[in-house]
Parts: sequence; C-alpha cells; structure tokens
Amino acid sequence: EVPDWYSDGYHGEHVGQSHLQVVDAEGGPPTGTAMGIMESTLGNLIYKLLMPKEVPDWYSDGRKLTFPQAPPDSLLLLGDVILYTSNLEAAGQFYFEALGGGAIPKEAKLPLHVPAGSSRIRLLPGDTGEAEPRVWPGHIYLWVADIRAALERCQALQAKLGVTLVEDVHNIIAADTVDAVELTDPDGNSILLNQAPKGFREKMSKYGSCPGAAEQTPNVLALIEAVHAVPPGAAPSLARFYRHFFGAAVSTKQGGWAVHFSAGRALRQTLLFVESAEANDEAPPLSSAGVSTIFVYLPSEEKFAAAYEKCREAGLLLGEEAGASAEGAAAEAARAKAAGEFRVRRCLDPQTQKVALEMETVIRLRDHVDCPLEPPATS
Repeated sequence: EVPDWYSDGYHGEHVGQSHLQVVDAEGGPPTGTAMGIMESTLGNLIYKLLMPKEVPDWYSDGRKLTFPQAPPDSLLLLGDVILYTSNLEAAGQFYFEALGGGAIPKEAKLPLHVPAGSSRIRLLPGDTGEAEPRVWPGHIYLWVADIRAALERCQALQAKLGVTLVEDVHNIIAADTVDAVELTDPDGNSILLNQAPKGFREKMSKYGSCPGAAEQTPNVLALIEAVHAVPPGAAPSLARFYRHFFGAAVSTKQGGWAVHFSAGRALRQTLLFVESAEANDEAPPLSSAGVSTIFVYLPSEEKFAAAYEKCREAGLLLGEEAGASAEGAAAEAARAKAAGEFRVRRCLDPQTQKVALEMETVIRLRDHVDCPLEPPATS
C-alpha cells in the first residue's frame, strides 16, 4: 500500500468520496500562532522531503509512475497571490535575483509580477500609512530548481540589506544537505522553499509558464501551496464555501482544511486554511484593497457559469456585477464570460449564511488571456 506521506492521505489511486465531503470534525483543528503554523507545516514537510526522487522499480513493477492522481473536482490552477511591498528595489532583489536566480525586469515598477512557474506572486504598493504592514497571514510554499544556490543568494542579500531574510535552514536527510529553507521577504512575508523533485522542470515545461519566467525567475518552478491563517472555527466554513460555490475538492490536511488544484499529474497545489488564535478576525472595510487576494482558474465553462450564478444569487459579486438588476443579470453574466473572470470579496459559509472571511477571490476561465497553461490537447 502506498504510504500516507507519499499519497498525501489518499491510498493509491482510489480517492473515496468521503475525502471530499465537508463535515464538522469533532473538536476542530488545533489553533496556534503564525510561527506554530509554519512549524506544523514543516513537521509534515519532513515526510515529503523523504519521498523518493524516482519511484523504485520494485514498487512500480518496471512501469513509469508519476505523482498520485489529484482528487476529483480539483480546481485547475492557483494562479496569482498578491503580496505587498514598501521597498520595490529590495523586493525585486529578493524575488528575482536571490530566489529566482534571474534578473529584475527593466524599468520595474509596481504592480510587479514575479513568475513562479505557472503561477505568479503579484507585488503591490504596501505603503498605505497603516500602523502595521500588510503581510500574508501564513506562508507561501515554493519548489525551486536549486535550493542551495537560492539559500546562498539570500544569505548574500541579507548581508547587503542588513535585514533578516533567512529564518531557518533544515538539514533533515543529512547534515550537509539543504532540505527546506524558511525565509522572510524584506516586507515580512513568509516563504518556504523545498527542492523540486527530479525531472519536475521538464514535466512543467509541457504545461506552460508565466511570461518572463525563463529570464526573470528560472529557479522558481512552482507555487505549491498557500497557507492562510484564519480565526478559530473558520476553516470548515471556508471549505464549505469553496465546495459549494466553486465545486472544489476539499479535505482535512495538516490541522486545517485544504482546497485542491491540479493542472495535471505533474502539478498539484493546495490553498490551506489553518486556524490560529492570532489570526485577525476583524474584517477590513469593503472599500479597502484587503490583505489577502488570490486568483483561481476553473477547469471548464460549465463550472465557471455555475460558480458565477451561485455567487450572484448569494450577493457575493464584487464591482459592477453586484449592482445588476434582475433584467440585467443575463447581460452581466455574458460580460463576465466574455472577460473570463469575476470577483468575490466575502467567503460565505452556505450552511450558516455567515461570512467566514473577508478575502478577495478572482475567479477565471482557463482561456483567460492571462492564463499561462497550454490549451488542452484535442483528439
């Protein structure tokens, strides 16, 4: 039997429907500090680090095997995650040169897009006059081609800037290996690095990458997971939100609830909501840009249309769509389809009809102009 640490909790190729149902677990997931969330994730990551780079012959019976199949109903792609910066020069050096092993775009200005394989980190102005800087409430987990080189470049930039960028280095397999690196960008956002499995770059080349990835960030191969801290009790509500409104596959994972994404066998992603007593449960005003914004791609026009209609009926649409009259609803839906996207600001629990989280989600079609994925093969 495939061990849990290899199959991500799913046994072999068979994913039971029970894994996808959102139910209230007894007692709920544990709460903790933001650093505790990072430590918990790293504890689970140890098992991932020990996953063989290639499936051994005795297991595969001589056949070529790939990563386990994603759960049914996985969304297509966790595309963009928005982070904020108050120092464009330092952020550019961190993401493009130190992490990415590439070059900062000429005449760079905000907003600035950092390619991460088929995903992007969008850097927006963070100097808003607020008492506390806007930081992602959790961490972003990336796979890189050369983790040791990334560590050395981050250490050099740390000395240059005079700020702490390298929080911890984990030598799990052997004392002379670099298995995982905890980083903090110049604005305080937490980044977790792991060496990508052997052959991952070649597999990802078949899917497509964001413009400029080869020149700007060749070392960053994929955004694998975004971990978001939420107030106690909110994680199951967020799982129900994604399951009901977007038809997403969800499951318990690492003390929280995960939303699953899959662009194919080579790329599986998760958006993980972990409960934390330190998470800010005071929603920002709707007029503000908010702290957290993500872009997700749905796998079909049918799912897009169904998601749009459910969000419209629940009054979740953000922008001009929200003010549409009954007579104009069809026209608004047609405009959303033509644009290939719509936005929601509130994450509403369909069971309790209460807002679980103020978080902006941009929902897009696969054929959106900014989708980096190659068109699906046709027979």
